[in-house]
Amino acid sequence: MFSPRHVFLLKQWTEVLGQRRKIEFHRKSRLDGLVCREEVFGQTILECYEDRSDRLISRTIFVRNAQEERCKHQGGATLLAGDGFSNNIVVKVIDQYSRPE
Repeated sequence: MFSPRHVFLLKQWTEVLGQRRKIEFHRKSRLDGLVCREEVFGQTILECYEDRSDRLISRTIFVRNAQEERCKHQGGATLLAGDGFSNNIVVKVIDQYSRPE
């Protein structure tokens, strides 16, 4: 557990090296409403939000290894994987919103 005054606003950081990472933030501490981020390296990134004016509650980003995907397609957005060793291509993004009250 981290202090609510931690420089990165972290609450908890859990990681299985080379496989996955989960980061939790103190509620209402971030301007973007992000409360948790879970990453399965080379597969998915899940972000959970609270109290956003646009009602976004979660975003799931599906990624694949850039070298494998380059063989199939040209272009695409590339991002550095959390493991720090490989680049990934964003394949799909799914945003979920809460219903208006």
